[in-house]
Amino acid sequence: MLESNGAKFGMKPAIHSEIFWNAPHLFESTRAVDPLGFDALREAMSNVLAPFLTGATRHAEHYVAVAVGLRWAKSRASRPLDKDIWPLFRAFERGLLQYWHLCPGNRPARRRYLGKRRIAEICAGKRPNVQAPILRDQRGVGLLGSYIESLRAIALVKPAQIVIDEEAVTQLLGDPRFEWAGTSPGNWQSLVEIFAGVDLRSAWPRLGHRLFDLADLSQQRAQMYSAARSISASPNADWVRLAKCRTLLEPQQRIAAATGLTAELEARLREMFGELLKGQKPAVTRAMVGRLAKLAGQVTKLRVIDTVWPSEPALAKVLRLHIENAARGRLSEKALLEWHLEVMRARGTEPWVQDLGERSALKLPTDRADPDFRLTNLQTLLRETKWAE
Repeated sequence: MLESNGAKFGMKPAIHSEIFWNAPHLFESTRAVDPLGFDALREAMSNVLAPFLTGATRHAEHYVAVAVGLRWAKSRASRPLDKDIWPLFRAFERGLLQYWHLCPGNRPARRRYLGKRRIAEICAGKRPNVQAPILRDQRGVGLLGSYIESLRAIALVKPAQIVIDEEAVTQLLGDPRFEWAGTSPGNWQSLVEIFAGVDLRSAWPRLGHRLFDLADLSQQRAQMYSAARSISASPNADWVRLAKCRTLLEPQQRIAAATGLTAELEARLREMFGELLKGQKPAVTRAMVGRLAKLAGQVTKLRVIDTVWPSEPALAKVLRLHIENAARGRLSEKALLEWHLEVMRARGTEPWVQDLGERSALKLPTDRADPDFRLTNLQTLLRETKWAE
């Protein structure tokens, strides 16, 4: 029998996630790490390189688990409506994460979710609990929030809903269906036996075909297929090297070539903006202006804004103007402040700082992962699904 408190499953101590159910939200008035609009630009670039993914879609096991949970929730809901399906899926996710905590195996996906601290607390108790909150905003930042847009993009979930497409999901998952009464199991042994039914590894290859096959002639399908082919041929290459790969479409080649340039331009401007937030004068030297002009000029030459934002929304116009100004060597502390103010105006949000010399209460994070434009997620999903053309 399994131990009632889950202490003897051979579990390692839980790794704390960065957002917990009781953690306060920071910078509610604006995006926390995007004062110059580069997060939005990188997202738009990523939509060209890997349009069916998001920054949070990392694992085949997560995709399949969400599809299983949504199919089960729809089958038990009184009506096929989001408001009836969501409470059932919420309980399903809580039970699933308790199962993953107890039985992580060698699956990295079972350790990569938000709310680990709360799940560990629940699993230290005498019995499972699928009613206990695990995140302040479970729908927004839990598994469903991370995967729903991608599931809609590959037509497993209906547009603007959390209602599955029955035929598509059955093709992915097959039968038999996951069965559960929806209440907290009385003991840990029962929870493990119930949620082991979510482990449909046989569906992973079918997910790969759904994500990467050239099933129709749509632009996004062609982009995803081309990216998958390129990475399959060079699994360890970065986007800059992949830009030379002829299996990428021409717009993708340009955007891939621009990824390193954009990341470096952003990093250098963020450093300068961080000093400006302290009320200090950034060190805008002639050498620095020249280096930034070269980077911005290359981004402009590759027609990044035109390619990723063909309709040119307000934020795109702002970024185009300031990147082109930087390419002409027109960069100063005043120009950097105006860049920030115009980005905030385009978004309709409050600026972090209004005037030069003003100290801001907001600070840029000092530790920040290098942006990879969804490359790691794409590589992981190709490896897990074993997709091949």
